[in-house]
Amino acid sequence: MKKLIILLDLDDVLNDQNNLWVQHLNSRFGFCVKYDDISEWNMSKFFPSLNAKELYEPVLSDQLIHKMTAPPEAKRITNEWNRRGHKIVVTTATSTKNIDSKVDWLYGNYEWFSYEQLILTHRKQLVMGDVLVDDGVHNLIPDVHTRIEPVYTKLCFDRPWNRSFDCEANGIARVHSFSEIDEVIRKLEMASQN
Repeated sequence: MKKLIILLDLDDVLNDQNNLWVQHLNSRFGFCVKYDDISEWNMSKFFPSLNAKELYEPVLSDQLIHKMTAPPEAKRITNEWNRRGHKIVVTTATSTKNIDSKVDWLYGNYEWFSYEQLILTHRKQLVMGDVLVDDGVHNLIPDVHTRIEPVYTKLCFDRPWNRSFDCEANGIARVHSFSEIDEVIRKLEMASQN
């Protein structure tokens, strides 16, 4: 069995950041925006009266990190991948302002994690791996600046803001859970044995 390099996005794949972000903005500013209503990547469209600092400070700082949870299924399945010898790499475009807190969070929630398994980049198409799981479709298509095409198996982790994107037309598989991701990983394992 080939040992795979599995690239996993951090925010909204390994944690629940955007749900907490929406709850925080609703609570702090008196909005009633529902998480499932966030139908685009650009969060400012759903909170148009907020300035950039009000909108982005909760995710650029570390104020939400202590509230984040790791889905139990993600913990269980990523631990299984680690035991099967796959290399898991957290590939994130998170802010440098809160990366230390997020690294601490990863250490506290994913037993396989080490700092050597972290890549911080806004150009995930440049990262080599066998699979990328991401909720941002811009990471799964050719980079708009470099035109570099991703060379890994592309899995779009289903979230409200990416549901209007036609994954199939773009050669991307849509997944809804870590169990579905694991099905893809197992198929790649089997294919490598042939």
